[in-house]
Amino acid sequence: NSEKVNAVTPPKNQGAYGYCWAFGAAGSLEGMNVVQQKNPLQSLSEQELVDCCHACWGHGPNMAWNFFINNTHGYDSTEASYPYNLHSRHGDNNETCAISSGKTVNGTTLVKGTAHIGSYVSASADKTTNNTDNILAALVKYGPGNIGVDATCLFGYKGGVISNCTGKSVDHATLVVGAGYDASVAANPPNPAGAMPYWIVVSRPHSSIYTTRLGHCTHA
Repeated sequence: NSEKVNAVTPPKNQGAYGYCWAFGAAGSLEGMNVVQQKNPLQSLSEQELVDCCHACWGHGPNMAWNFFINNTHGYDSTEASYPYNLHSRHGDNNETCAISSGKTVNGTTLVKGTAHIGSYVSASADKTTNNTDNILAALVKYGPGNIGVDATCLFGYKGGVISNCTGKSVDHATLVVGAGYDASVAANPPNPAGAMPYWIVVSRPHSSIYTTRLGHCTHA
């Protein structure tokens, strides 16, 4: 669980806008900064991506990582110096990209975070057996990663393990931060632990942390 090693920032509020890809990208860099690069946890900017990478809008976090690699020498600004604007709505964003000037519209000087990305990897479940050991190994080695989910299965979540995610309509980027077994629920199909496996997933729109079933996460 990446939260237990202080590799996950407190829940953030994405609001009602479709910037889950930006929150996912920033969250994975925040975790990697701790787990792989051994730096203290630091909250990074989603607004930099919203303002400066319009080509990223509506796509996966990988486009955001490519933006950092190709345009900012692999760094994202800190959240404190480039804070998220809940009024930056998709399609009518009036904010100006602050990278070239080094200052936000409020005059704050940008401060680059300590996290650095030069490349990234993807991990997938075995298509035949649905074994997800590759995803878990990447989580342990690199820290929190991004997965796409069907957001409808998160509506009304109050606790426990979600088991109704089909993955048929992947429309929301989330951050997977850990995994485990729920001994109170029998596994189906059975596994050596005899319990329900799950991922611990952070979903930003409602500033909540969800746990969702392991078997439906096949690519991260």
